[in-house]
Amino acid sequence: MKIKSNLASLQLETNAYARIFHALVFMTLIAISNTTFAQSALDVVPENSEKLSYGDGWRCNPGFIKKDNACAEIIAPDNAYLTGSSFRLGWACNHGYREMNGSCNAIVLPNNAYLTASEYGSGWECSRGYLENNGTCEKIELPENAYLDNNSFGGKWSCEHGYKSVDNECRKIIVPENGYYQKSAFGQGWECKHGYRQISERCIAIEVPENAYLEDDGRGNGWKCKRGYSEVGKTCEVINLPENSHIDYSGNDWECNKPFRKVKDLCSIM
Repeated sequence: MKIKSNLASLQLETNAYARIFHALVFMTLIAISNTTFAQSALDVVPENSEKLSYGDGWRCNPGFIKKDNACAEIIAPDNAYLTGSSFRLGWACNHGYREMNGSCNAIVLPNNAYLTASEYGSGWECSRGYLENNGTCEKIELPENAYLDNNSFGGKWSCEHGYKSVDNECRKIIVPENGYYQKSAFGQGWECKHGYRQISERCIAIEVPENAYLEDDGRGNGWKCKRGYSEVGKTCEVINLPENSHIDYSGNDWECNKPFRKVKDLCSIM
């Protein structure tokens, strides 16, 4: 009886292992089938397309555009041409036309305007001598002594040499004695010569004291004391060096030799 029992138990274990083996084989076949199906799906290239030379996938031929999983023919509207690209619309409007709601509408030019090469903006610009205003090109009114200038700041005209823009007019620049004309969109239109300073509307000579030289950077007196002299009021006085000191880097003051330190007007070791 014990032998029969052992045989029955062995048979059950064998059947269990067989069922597990069959299940594994079945799952492996399904996985292989799914992989093959997925690979087959990737390898499918729709009509009017070509397989990519790298990786998986495909792209539509020129003249066709991708829709879902197919390549549909691109139908360009009137006054348009095919771009040869499968991106965006696949077509663009001819020069002088603008895309709007799937159509190419003619760009309406106002008087005294011309078509631009750019596909952005309004598609047109005003001719020279005219300025855009609310979709029209208005004639630029030149004041007396002015000329057309597309590079001018804030307008389309500039004043002639010797004149300055004031309240939309070109007024003559009056240069004072010892001054010179300066072309600029800002300021008064003139500057004083070297050695002169502006006082009101005149150019007054800078008075350089003894032991000084002219150095005008637009600040101070317009002059600087020579090395070894110090500015005192409107004069340059010689620097009296105390013992154990030397003229500093500016040339117009002094400092103590090391290890001495300045104490009032002397150099001492503290």
